[in-house]
Amino acid sequence: MKKNISFAKYKRSNVYTDPKPNDPKYIFTVISDMIKQDYNADNANFLDIGGANGDFSNYIQSTFPKFKTTCLEPSKNLIKIGKKYNKKVYFINGDTETLSQFEDKKYNFVTAIGLIGILDSLENFLTESLRILKKNGSLFICENFNDYNIDVITRYKRNDEKEWNTGQNIHSKNTIKEILKDYKNVKIEFKKITLPFDLKKNINDPVRSWTEKNHDEVRELRNGLGYLINLEVAKIKKF
Repeated sequence: MKKNISFAKYKRSNVYTDPKPNDPKYIFTVISDMIKQDYNADNANFLDIGGANGDFSNYIQSTFPKFKTTCLEPSKNLIKIGKKYNKKVYFINGDTETLSQFEDKKYNFVTAIGLIGILDSLENFLTESLRILKKNGSLFICENFNDYNIDVITRYKRNDEKEWNTGQNIHSKNTIKEILKDYKNVKIEFKKITLPFDLKKNINDPVRSWTEKNHDEVRELRNGLGYLINLEVAKIKKF
């Protein structure tokens, strides 16, 4: 199984090392609502891949108290922080791409928020995520997707940095559909995300996204790489 070079070199996990959980992000509420619409039972097995310090896992656990919630994260430091503030979430330190530690058809829901932008290739991640997903389960991926049939691999650095950073890759919707074309038991749909509030620019870290209104007064997400971010949630349902 080919290892993603970008994931191995990812250096920006420090942006998730706040000493305590932040207020729920808007996207947390969006995916939570999508889960409510998708599932009519109280209990479920839930896995957040690349969940950092467990903010989203904690939000899911508080929203769905009977869920068994697991956060998979490669950074031991982030897990240490998460365990301190998220007592009901089960943390696993491991590879967020191969998912080899998980058995087949284990989870009702699998999520990945801001993860696939770290990966240069999606084949391993998608096939493994579907492997561990139960029948009638759903995989939710929140990311900057390209409507055009173009994939972009990004390397970036501030002019005062010596090494190039990975992440901020853009995968096209067509690439995901192409990978999934031989799966007869899955259905994919995309939900556009538009923030209902202004997001200020972080002067100290311009890689973090912010909002600007266009000529139609619609908020658009941008970042210091010059990207106009097409934030969407891909829901992949397994039948």
